[in-house]
Amino acid sequence: MTGAFCDHRRGEQQSAGTVGLAVFPYPVADIPARCRCGVRRLTKSPFYTADHIAFRDTVRRFVEREIEPYAHIWDDAGEFPRALYEKAARIGLLGLGFPEEYDGTEADRFMWIIAVQELARVGAGGVSAGLNSH
Repeated sequence: MTGAFCDHRRGEQQSAGTVGLAVFPYPVADIPARCRCGVRRLTKSPFYTADHIAFRDTVRRFVEREIEPYAHIWDDAGEFPRALYEKAARIGLLGLGFPEEYDGTEADRFMWIIAVQELARVGAGGVSAGLNSH
């Protein structure tokens, strides 16, 4: 994907394909992000594939729809609905990194990183801890 992103440190635009001063000479996946100055930008990662990006989008939508509106209520109550386990399992969030033969979701370490980052965006550690208690 071509385009530009904000480099607030330099006040200039850099082409997509660079991150800071590093240029990756091999294909990398686009990852939407926000710059510290609030400008939406595209950054590149040599570690994330299209599957990683699709998983991030799925988990992000799940968190925004199923967790974010209720997380602080559940944290204050010290619990959350058991139905959340079923919903998380449907998108492959439970059993992450375990073989499919054990009803897990085959995943590498970067899928774990993505799951942790997206769950952390809510700011409610109790929900994340509960979902990862399996």
